[in-house]
Amino acid sequence: MLAAADLVLLLGVTAPPAGASPPTPLATLAVPANPFIGEALTFTTTFDNTDLTDTGYGPYVDLRLPTTGIDGVFPGTPAANAYDGISFTSATYLGTAVQSQVLTFGAGGTIVHPFTGVTIAGTPGDQYVVLSLPFGSFTPSQPAATITVTTALSNLADVGTPLSIQATGGFRYGNSPTGSTPIVQSPATSASTTPTLVKLTKVCNCPEGETSTGPNFPKSYTITADIATGQTLTNLRLTDAI
Repeated sequence: MLAAADLVLLLGVTAPPAGASPPTPLATLAVPANPFIGEALTFTTTFDNTDLTDTGYGPYVDLRLPTTGIDGVFPGTPAANAYDGISFTSATYLGTAVQSQVLTFGAGGTIVHPFTGVTIAGTPGDQYVVLSLPFGSFTPSQPAATITVTTALSNLADVGTPLSIQATGGFRYGNSPTGSTPIVQSPATSASTTPTLVKLTKVCNCPEGETSTGPNFPKSYTITADIATGQTLTNLRLTDAI
């Protein structure tokens, strides 16, 4: 019978030395500051192994999404529009779909992580999304991997009130290709996004943004109001103090 160490040698991979330090995963977020309510909200999460020497195996990213929103009602249903936050749609890496597991915090406010087996607490109704990166391992010299995440921002989201998204990076097999070392997980990083109903832009028709002064050089400005899809504003008044 082969021992685990013999199997590692036969597979052509190197087992980590006894007592080796675990690799250091990191997941960061880049989230739009002011997305429109009722529209798709796309952001990125970037995974990296920040260790100087150790390779990590089974890389993944966890996302915690505020699905219920600021004042959503649990349990909610899409038909009742009870939730007014952010819900997961899909994730891709370089245009290819990323394997995802979408977990929802139940009435008890907990989920069990599919890789770690750890019970995680959260707000009932919120989503916890586990993204498996399309790599068996992640070396320290490997370029950071950016995943594009598409979500839906409720059309009932509270305008002007920030919503927080969290990301956590991990290696489900630690620093061993055989999975003989403990799972490694990074602390969570957070980013906030503030739902918006209308955005205003003001553009001058001045060539290259410059003009001479005086009545012989008249110029004009155009102010544009961009309103979230499906929303209606009544009695809208734009005032520009020049």
